[in-house]
Amino acid sequence: MFQQQEVRVKKTRQDKEKKMKATVNADTCIGCSLCEGTCPAVFKMEGAIAKVIADPVPSDAQADCETARDNCPVTAITTE
Repeated sequence: MFQQQEVRVKKTRQDKEKKMKATVNADTCIGCSLCEGTCPAVFKMEGAIAKVIADPVPSDAQADCETARDNCPVTAITTE
């Protein structure tokens, strides 16, 4: 049992340490700035288009980045 827990803990740590990359499709972005408001560590508005300013996404901003992606009204944000 302890071995299973140890494996899960290691896997969780590895998952958190994975590098995340965010992308904004400029052709799709409508400039609503929701992403910048949700995750300013990763997204910044430049004119009417959101831009990614952090590559890779910092580990402490990954959850907010995913929230921005999930809430983008035109699904212009992708993560990998």
